[in-house]
Amino acid sequence: MTGCTVPAEGRNRSAARRDLERWVGSARPLPALAIARKAAASPGIQAVLLLRVQIALVERGHRSLARAVSLLNLRLTGAHFGVGCRIGGGLLVPHPQGVIIGQDVVMGENCTIYHDVAIGGRSIVEGREDDRQPVIGSGVMIGLRASVLGPVEVGDGAIVGAHALVLRSVARGDTVVGVPASSMKRHTRGVTVPDASTSTAARA
Repeated sequence: MTGCTVPAEGRNRSAARRDLERWVGSARPLPALAIARKAAASPGIQAVLLLRVQIALVERGHRSLARAVSLLNLRLTGAHFGVGCRIGGGLLVPHPQGVIIGQDVVMGENCTIYHDVAIGGRSIVEGREDDRQPVIGSGVMIGLRASVLGPVEVGDGAIVGAHALVLRSVARGDTVVGVPASSMKRHTRGVTVPDASTSTAARA
């Protein structure tokens, strides 16, 4: 069991509020002018707020308008969120350039995505098993230039290291690195960590 907590549908407005709260690091309501200033100065905030507009349009059945907003987001910020993706509140995208999220990706709350991250299917042919999209849990961090591809799950609180290629599901709280990605537990297996007291005595 990977342990994925995913967002409920129809909660996009509250998700946008949590996005802003996480960006500014405060749960207190912000004046509209302060929000506008922060959004104007940060492509990351712009990308997430446009995503919320896109999701709201999809929920109301305006998929054509949602596609237009998705393309606008790509032009302005360099991030592409596929129409139909479902992403929980508290999303943090510090540098949105090159971020690509597939149209059926489901992602939990309070996730962090760095630049040039790709999350989507492995095939461009619809209906194939490897065309299915990933499910990302809550509190997940995905490092720069990492890719999560295919019908995999990334559990809550997991960390995907920079440049990793995830082709298998990741357990809750695990850290994966490499191409293809594997658990850090495997990389540290057999490594001897020197005792602190021994190291101190040796230096003396």
